[in-house]
Amino acid sequence: MSGGNITKLEGINKVLRFTSIFWCVGILLFLISFIGINYLPSMRMSKTPLLLMAIGWGIIGLPKIIAVLFGGIGDALFGPLKADYAVVTVDGLGRTISSDGGAQSITTNFIGRIVQLIVIYIIGGFVTIIHLIILSIMYVITSIAAKEKSTVVPNGFIIILINIAAFVVGVIIAALIQQVAWAQEERISAANAIERGVATTGDFQHALNKRKDGIIIEKYTGKGSIVVIPDEFNGIPVVGIDNWGRSIFDDSAKITQITLPKTLKTIGSVVFSGSKITSIIIPEGVTDIGTSAFLDCANLTSVTFPRSLERIGTKSFGNCTSLVDVIIPSGSTIMYGSYLRGNTGMPNAIPVEDMGHAAYFNEKQEEWDHTFEGCSNLSAASQQAIRNSGYTGDF
Repeated sequence: MSGGNITKLEGINKVLRFTSIFWCVGILLFLISFIGINYLPSMRMSKTPLLLMAIGWGIIGLPKIIAVLFGGIGDALFGPLKADYAVVTVDGLGRTISSDGGAQSITTNFIGRIVQLIVIYIIGGFVTIIHLIILSIMYVITSIAAKEKSTVVPNGFIIILINIAAFVVGVIIAALIQQVAWAQEERISAANAIERGVATTGDFQHALNKRKDGIIIEKYTGKGSIVVIPDEFNGIPVVGIDNWGRSIFDDSAKITQITLPKTLKTIGSVVFSGSKITSIIIPEGVTDIGTSAFLDCANLTSVTFPRSLERIGTKSFGNCTSLVDVIIPSGSTIMYGSYLRGNTGMPNAIPVEDMGHAAYFNEKQEEWDHTFEGCSNLSAASQQAIRNSGYTGDF
């Protein structure tokens, strides 16, 4: 091995070793927090995983951040952090009365350096990864080209293997944490299902409401296009239809007709969206129709509301482009607003039983008054009836 090759190999090994220290520590922390800890239910709502990810990513890119802090790229782009000019004002006798340009120069350079550090923090990890790949390739090529062996050669290969192992170990640990988290979620889900009384009867998956005196339909598992929801299961009345903000159908497009139970009180958000139903009669006793409940029902031509209806969510009948007739009992007053999961602390939030088990209705605000938006084919009589009930949005 020539002296030039030895020097080159030793130089690559030195930079490779220095950069690899930050890579190994940073990638382990980043992968474990990003893939693993993020899936733990107890950590999901915490900022800890994001903080650990940010720290891990910063450690990976730290060699590049150090380069900026101690000159190099920083000086090349922004110059040294010092005053490089002065704005001086003098009076008629030649006396200095102000000089503030130096301070302004330092401030400008300081801000520029902060901006550069933020940018290098964001991209530093990518630069480090690319740098490591290039160093590893250079090291292998230089080692193969060498005619003599050197103690540097095995050391460099060991470093490369450690870098690969750090990534693999990080993925394995993260995957194990993920599996544990999924198993934990399954146990929690199973316990919740037992607590909520989840069961499947015929073509319907259902659960008990919070008071345990009513049934909530959560899923239609049948294959037919005509759906008749029964009034009760095992003597317990069906009081709600809600699938936690999702449709109750695996394929909404195949559903052409829905008959609702006479015992129904609430219709949840999104539950019938995208279906091909042509008409719907909301039975007397229903007080709430959730956000986007019938969104994008393009074949829907007529809707009949009961006198009991109190609240309708935004876009409940949005983009029902074929809707012509909406029948509302004379004198009905309806609140148009939005349903949210959990009390967000907003004023006028009204808890709604049997809808999502934790739903709150927020009274009409301009940004939510889009219940019939996209229903431009509504008859003049229907539009007037809807306006009379309290709707102020567009059709």
